[in-house]
Amino acid sequence: MFRLPFLVALALLTAFGLGIGSAVGMLDASSGFGAIRLGPWAAFPVAQTASADPYARSHRARAGKLLYAAAEGLQFQADTDEDGNRLTPRCSYALDGITPPARFWTLYAANQQMEPLVPQPLLPRAFNAWNVLRRADGSFRVLISARAQPGNWLAVNEGQPFRLVMTLLDTPTAGSSGLLEIRMPKLEKLSLPMIRGILFSILVGLAGAAVLHIVIVMALPSFTGLDAYTRMQSYEAPNRFVVFAATPDENGFSDGDPYLRVAACVFDVSDRPVHLLASGSVPFWSFAVYDSSSNEVFSMNDRSAAGGDLDAIIASPQQLAGIRKTNPDVISESVLIEMPRPEGYIVLRALAPAASFEEGAKAFLAEAGCEPYEG
Repeated sequence: MFRLPFLVALALLTAFGLGIGSAVGMLDASSGFGAIRLGPWAAFPVAQTASADPYARSHRARAGKLLYAAAEGLQFQADTDEDGNRLTPRCSYALDGITPPARFWTLYAANQQMEPLVPQPLLPRAFNAWNVLRRADGSFRVLISARAQPGNWLAVNEGQPFRLVMTLLDTPTAGSSGLLEIRMPKLEKLSLPMIRGILFSILVGLAGAAVLHIVIVMALPSFTGLDAYTRMQSYEAPNRFVVFAATPDENGFSDGDPYLRVAACVFDVSDRPVHLLASGSVPFWSFAVYDSSSNEVFSMNDRSAAGGDLDAIIASPQQLAGIRKTNPDVISESVLIEMPRPEGYIVLRALAPAASFEEGAKAFLAEAGCEPYEG
């Protein structure tokens, strides 16, 4: 009497439970495919691009983070040691070796949401290419532990899970196709602290779970409402840079990296182009332009800027054609960026590798312009 309803209920429960659970689990566990994996380290160089796989796009839309564009750098994360064991604050670890070629790098411990951990006051929470103590051959050794260590000690919190994040700024590794021999520092642990009907229903449920999984992954970018563009619209500050702080604000945005200061601007070129201007004395700056789906449109850093200053015009194809016709000199003065869609946002970053650079980096972002083009 109850056999058919039971089997139907079992199939539905299997489909929905496994479909939703597997989709959410995969999105929590990975940022997508196409990763560069070097031992315990993993980076996702195309996660911010339109060519990113469905998992990467769904993860990006769900997380709503400000990703690094190709010209800015590449962010590696490590959740395990060299033996594949998950990192735990009960153990101590040694990060030993050298980094791939990069203009600058930073290292810090983060939680599962990639937010930097904040240890007890006065304890070392991050390192960079300038302040790490090195050996004569240029290599270094950083000890990661909740207990005090000699030399380069990166403090973590007792009882709080963590991952390591290493960001390489202005590095050829970001565009690596596997032809370059890339080496990352080794991360080693120092201490240990029913019946055919039922089977048929389960198989039907598994098939339904697979279909539901695919539907969730493909549809999530359009319905999440948590992507970076949607979050930034809540500032109600179009054509103006919003400067973030070290800790996440009400929309979840922050500097992220202890040595980078970040600002963002939402724009719409439906009526007029947008003119980006920024100048100041900072050791490194970069900017990236994204469309409303958080796909990277353009990125560059100060190495490619004429005179070291930022001067760029973002416009639709028709607007760019008009600018080139009426003001041909602008080609030599400004970087012209063509937007496939009218709406998008800009992320501007400035490096502050030491306390003496803090004021300059903040002034660089505060004085940056993101206004309608007057030409």
